Amino acid sequence: MTEQKGTITGKKLPISLKVAAGYLVLYGGVGLIWPLTGVGPNHPEFQAESFAFKIGAHSREILFALLFVISGIGLFRRKSWAGKVALVIIVLVSRSSRL
Repeated sequence: MTEQKGTITGKKLPISLKVAAGYLVLYGGVGLIWPLTGVGPNHPEFQAESFAFKIGAHSREILFALLFVISGIGLFRRKSWAGKVALVIIVLVSRSSRL
């Protein structure tokens, strides 16, 4: 595979990369739609938090979902930066879920 202007060229996208990119797009798409449905967290601990905390939590989730979609589309289009973005966002999401 050669690299030209940020795009990796080759014969065919491997099935494992298709699955990973599809997962990123699907998970990110659901993550973007979820807050709009109003079905978000309804447990008492979250409802007791301040409005600013709730906005921050929802904004963080929307940002992560958007980055998932962007990296998934980038993987489908064979962009060289997409794999790095996917790995970084996966680490960030796993770290933030423990907070």
